[in-house]
Amino acid sequence: MNSPLAVPDFDIILRGYDRVQVTDLLHRAIVTLAAGTGERPRAEIPAGTTAVTAAELASARFDVVLRGYDRTQVAGWIEDLARDIALLEARTGNTGAGPDRPARDLPAPESPVEPPRFDVVLRGYDRVQVSGIIDRALATLTARTGTASPVEAPAGTTAVTAAELASARFDVVLRGYDRVQVDAVLDDLAQRVARSEERGGRE
Repeated sequence: MNSPLAVPDFDIILRGYDRVQVTDLLHRAIVTLAAGTGERPRAEIPAGTTAVTAAELASARFDVVLRGYDRTQVAGWIEDLARDIALLEARTGNTGAGPDRPARDLPAPESPVEPPRFDVVLRGYDRVQVSGIIDRALATLTARTGTASPVEAPAGTTAVTAAELASARFDVVLRGYDRVQVDAVLDDLAQRVARSEERGGRE
């Protein structure tokens, strides 16, 4: 599983993600990346496949079926694709343009960012580390948009960049935050911060 422009060879397990649903979404991601980078897809893409946004990838959910794709492998690959597309969107200002989704010069106003709630799992991301970077992201968005923050950031909280959010890594500990949930929220926050950077802090 190397190129983001190819369909990876996931393991098939007893109960995994629906293979058709996963493959369809990967085809859409490949179309989006190929259009944005000018590179040729390394997979045969069905005609009529439309683009996908980083937000759609980050929030993607699949049915769990018998003999489906390994869920951990799929989640990791989708996370990487979402980050690649988020960076592409940040560079181009295009949140998923495609044959049926044209680029927008003036994106709709952002909805307020609510403090996320994560499930605590047996082995998950370090809760202190996660809370620290999310506090920084909320403080950054509040400062740039001028909107009221739903939470009061601790004194001395510094701003964070979209690149920092996209590349954030955390220790995996006992009774930490659910990793898939955290990754999805960070993807969304990275996109919001990237858009604020693109518009010079005026959303």
